[in-house]
Amino acid sequence: MDWRIIIPIFVAFFVQKNVCFEGCSLPEAGYAWEYNSTFDLILADVKSSEICGDLCLKNETCQGYSWEKGGIMSGYCVHYSKLRSNLTCENCISNKIPGQLPKPLACSGNSGNILGFSEATNEQQCWEKCANTEGCNFFSWFDSDGLFQNTCFLYKECNSTKEILNSVSRSCNMPPIPQCKNHKILNDHWRNVNFYESYNSYNRRNFCQNNGNPGWYRFSNNAGNKMPDYPPGQNYCKTRNPGWVNGTHPSMFGETKDIQICFRTNDGPCDKEEAAAVTNCGQYFVYWLKFEDPCYGYCGEN
Repeated sequence: MDWRIIIPIFVAFFVQKNVCFEGCSLPEAGYAWEYNSTFDLILADVKSSEICGDLCLKNETCQGYSWEKGGIMSGYCVHYSKLRSNLTCENCISNKIPGQLPKPLACSGNSGNILGFSEATNEQQCWEKCANTEGCNFFSWFDSDGLFQNTCFLYKECNSTKEILNSVSRSCNMPPIPQCKNHKILNDHWRNVNFYESYNSYNRRNFCQNNGNPGWYRFSNNAGNKMPDYPPGQNYCKTRNPGWVNGTHPSMFGETKDIQICFRTNDGPCDKEEAAAVTNCGQYFVYWLKFEDPCYGYCGEN
């Protein structure tokens, strides 16, 4: 059948309705979201809603899925890149994807935090085990090559994480966090607060090299792993006017916080201020930075 016919027929099944999904809920029948042919994906001949959901979990752009269980669209699986306008449909089974921790982070905890563990041959099964377990807010699944082969761990909270290969961890009731995956890296050694270079007429121009475009950034390697929350001295991190976070970082995974960045100048530790944001991505932070003035630099620390 021609796709130009299929898509309008598919969309015709939907009627707007306000419905709220929880991140670790079980799949529900009769609901989906508004389809966008530019960004969303349709897969044919998918045998079950479980397979449709598991394929969505493997698709990094998928935030929710819908599977048709009957009618002329039977077996079609839709991956939604954004959950626009809740809709109803006659034969579909749908669910919203829980927010994923950056790979390869896995939740860790003690006996009071772990609700249980059991075999799961795919991530979708682990997700449904969490949805069926009272108090479950996080889950970690290990594939066939993982430390715990095909095993699902259920958690109340995910207050600490460890890097474990071949694992996937997700948070209920939290949407995917795109900036934890899509960001630029600041790893220049001279960005570190311990790097000092004297300011004189010979190298003055070197103190205005912190160029960049507005966006999400992560400090890494020799630059450090976060921004300092205290004012560095002038001429440190290769800038006459070093930038620092005037406040605290978010403590919970997935939390995004508006912050104020101060720049030290000759007139004081916070002579110039700039609005920014920071997201807790588990074992690192990402920052929304503007780079408005190349002579005002951002510093990192270990």
